[in-house]
Amino acid sequence: GKIIQYGKTIDVYHKPKDLISARVFSDPPINISEIKKMGDTFSLLKDNVKWKASNINLKDGNYKVGIRPHNITTYKEGGNSVEIKGKVLISELSGSESLIHFRNSDSDWVSLSNGTHQMNVGQEAKLHMNVDEFMYFDENNKLVNHV
Repeated sequence: GKIIQYGKTIDVYHKPKDLISARVFSDPPINISEIKKMGDTFSLLKDNVKWKASNINLKDGNYKVGIRPHNITTYKEGGNSVEIKGKVLISELSGSESLIHFRNSDSDWVSLSNGTHQMNVGQEAKLHMNVDEFMYFDENNKLVNHV
């Protein structure tokens, strides 16, 4: 092993220097997707999910986005929420939280919502992503912008 980043846990969690650090500091695992930016519009490469983020200063091109599970919920959260659909793989109720593992296109995702939200395996789920909390990574997996 080697040190990939050091600092206060809360600082590394909120501002990982790269995708490796973001993955290490995310349990349940962080969701990663390839995206494209054109003008002020971002879109998932493998789905028609689009969002606008005028406060993100990146050149047009391809990036990766990191989305923590608690930023994908069964309800809208924040003022800048977009819908994502997926087929439920696993639905876990854990006391006051619900974990929903789902497949979108050919990628597996994890959602973490407050409260109990039962979904059936195989069900088509509509979930909401808070785009204000996304982390953007460049082709070298370095963090380039976090709102």
